[in-house]
Amino acid sequence: MNLIKTSASPKNNQYAWLPVFCGIAVICVESTNKMGAGQTGIWLRELLGLFGTGSATAVEMLNHYLRKGGHFTGYGLLGLFFASAWLSVLRGRYAGTWSTLRLRAGAFGVASTLVVASADEIHQMFLPSRGASIWDVLLDTSGALTLNLIVFAYLAMRRNAMVQTGPVLTLGLSMVGIPRRMAGSRRVRGFVRRSNRSVSAMKRTIRRNNADRFHAVIHD
Repeated sequence: MNLIKTSASPKNNQYAWLPVFCGIAVICVESTNKMGAGQTGIWLRELLGLFGTGSATAVEMLNHYLRKGGHFTGYGLLGLFFASAWLSVLRGRYAGTWSTLRLRAGAFGVASTLVVASADEIHQMFLPSRGASIWDVLLDTSGALTLNLIVFAYLAMRRNAMVQTGPVLTLGLSMVGIPRRMAGSRRVRGFVRRSNRSVSAMKRTIRRNNADRFHAVIHD
């Protein structure tokens, strides 16, 4: 489908990028010597020591999985922030279907997360207590991709549920769609009954008028 360029709102786009800037700021804080695996391992050992546990093997394993889980979740959220920001840009400048804009925004969000994750690992190459890993970049990007797919699937199912509507005849003039989950409410049922009575009254009036005109033609 061809995209049609429209006007954008810089103010709205600026606010949409605020979560992205906050997420990158958090990553910058975490990408320091003080947040290395050795330091977080010390904190974890002290925390577990309060409960009388904390063997070296358990601390090392738990520290590893917590850090990798933090990579996946943190960059996954950053990917969602990027996708939301890109969606505001695409909505302001292009016309397209809901799924097209969402998918493009998600793709841009994952790509942007890949760039940030790569820059983070390159930066850690120059820190004494840190190191770079291509696997961390893949883990970060996988988090962004996974969370974007989950959110897209959820929103798509919710949207499909809302557009699956039951028809209501309104005054015999048009069909109005209402969500199925609302169709059983008392207010909607009352509206349907009143509409049906109005339609019946209009049909009787039309038949009566037609009959009057028919008799008038015969008498003439």
